[in-house]
Amino acid sequence: MNFILYICFWYITVFVVYLIEMAWHYWCSKSYIHAQEPMLALKEGETIAVVADRPNGIRFYTEIDVVGGKSYE
Repeated sequence: MNFILYICFWYITVFVVYLIEMAWHYWCSKSYIHAQEPMLALKEGETIAVVADRPNGIRFYTEIDVVGGKSYE
């Protein structure tokens, strides 16, 4: 009987630690969500030449007077 109580105690302990970890991850994920302001403003004559997908966001590279993939500066 003592062995069964010992096993039940550890199952309950692991389950409680799991619930605490899930609550922590849920709470932390909500605290880091921020609305991102638009940061791209094209000037007259500029064109988006390349779009790069990065782990921390999308990066835009601009060129002046791009025609057919070639830059004329």
